[in-house]
Amino acid sequence: VKEVGEVIADDDYIKATLVNIEHVKDDVFDEEKYVINIDLENKTENKIIVQARDVSIDGTMVDDMVFFSEEIAGGKNAKGKMEIQNYEGDLPTMDDNIEFILLIADDETFEDLSEHDVKVEF
Repeated sequence: VKEVGEVIADDDYIKATLVNIEHVKDDVFDEEKYVINIDLENKTENKIIVQARDVSIDGTMVDDMVFFSEEIAGGKNAKGKMEIQNYEGDLPTMDDNIEFILLIADDETFEDLSEHDVKVEF
């Protein structure tokens, strides 16, 4: 587990804190994944959707391996878990950084409300 504790977004819509990154290995099923734990606070009265786009690990794009879409009711908090898992081959090694765009969208209209460029160095 890599402890981060870094605020990665703070605007009129959301406050997001990247808590930590877990490297999870399951030897029984021969699987491994990264779990990026993000504390999310919806600052609006409306339901929002938080997603990640253009995700890369140490400069290697991993968008097709990412599972992350969090719905948060107005004025509520959520414990977001972005999972990065490769079902066809090895998972890239995360030594230097992870980069992504954190996208906030309206739940009803799917209109993009804001986006934040995130880069976390290790």
